Amino acid sequence: MEIAELALPRDQFGANPQSVLATLLADYTFAASPGIASSGIIRLLAEFDVSESGARSALTRVVGRGLLARNRAGGETRYELSDHARRIHADRVSHVVDFGRAEPDWDGRWTLVAPLGPLERATRRRFQTALERDLYGHFGEVWISPHASARDARALAAAHEVPAAVSRGEIDFGEVSPTTAFELAPLASDYRQFIREYEGSRRLAELGRLNTSEALRVRTSVLRDWRLLVLRDPNLPTFLHPPGWPMPQARETFVALREHLADDALARVQHLVDDPSADLGWERLD
Repeated sequence: MEIAELALPRDQFGANPQSVLATLLADYTFAASPGIASSGIIRLLAEFDVSESGARSALTRVVGRGLLARNRAGGETRYELSDHARRIHADRVSHVVDFGRAEPDWDGRWTLVAPLGPLERATRRRFQTALERDLYGHFGEVWISPHASARDARALAAAHEVPAAVSRGEIDFGEVSPTTAFELAPLASDYRQFIREYEGSRRLAELGRLNTSEALRVRTSVLRDWRLLVLRDPNLPTFLHPPGWPMPQARETFVALREHLADDALARVQHLVDDPSADLGWERLD
């Protein structure tokens, strides 16, 4: 591919200012600063084509969610990660960034959940949605997970007032592959789309052809898109994946972009918020 043919990925940030602000806060903790002034947040979001009114609305909602806390410094209202956010942020960011780095820790056992008795349609659907959110696969009404504990499965069933048989142990699937319980084909397709989407950006980053503004946009974009994939991946043991499973190549693309663009993206953030003490968050990959 010629350099002239390379392009940056599509930009989808403008439609969701909260998404871009939350993603930025996952990357840049500003731990060494007294927080960010609202004017700095507005300039930061303007980099992603978010209007001032959109930025103020996103800021209000993010504060309302407890992700940012207000403080007064030098007579000016500033914003910093709340104590609540700091407690949960490190684990969540680390999970996304570390995903695929090593073989999943699996003991060879499965957690099995089978609802018992007739259920109201709405109750059944809510319970199924909760199981899907927790990345269970299913064979009809029988749900399986390699990682969820039996205790967590029972708690989930109880929370939805669903009587269910729950067990954890080895399962003889016979001639049926357990992977058929999981919707891997759409996920594989999206991993391949991710690789195609960021191929040009990776080449440009490796060649040093992105300016600081582009570096920030791409580094933020690739974290957002990688996170959306990770949250859908049941993290099955490698030997269960179908041939040509694209997650490792997608992770390689993600890591390369994150590392190549780290310094330039940080420089741009510091310029936009006018705070040279802004520091990279805990997920840096070098």
